[in-house]
Amino acid sequence: MVPFAWEWGVSAGFSVLMNLVYPWQAFLTGSSIRSELVIAAFLVFLSMAGALVSPWLLVLAVAGHGIWDIAKHLGAGVSFFSWYTLGCAVIDFLWATGLVLLLYQTP
Repeated sequence: MVPFAWEWGVSAGFSVLMNLVYPWQAFLTGSSIRSELVIAAFLVFLSMAGALVSPWLLVLAVAGHGIWDIAKHLGAGVSFFSWYTLGCAVIDFLWATGLVLLLYQTP
């Protein structure tokens, strides 16, 4: 296990926050509330477990959000701006890659 470092806590915090956007939109529109809450809760759980148990879980949470962004772009869950979902997916995959590189850099 990699010792806890500030990067993991900050990343977990941002991951938790980013998973609030789609459920909030679901509540505002009244559609896909259940699916958005289930996905967000799972990704938030992985994010927190990643900060506390294994950083690989945080990598999965961030990459999982990117996969959900692509699924949303293809019509899953609450509808959202296509430029946002694609841009978010790119950022998520770059972020997950950066976390993997950080894992391999840590002694």
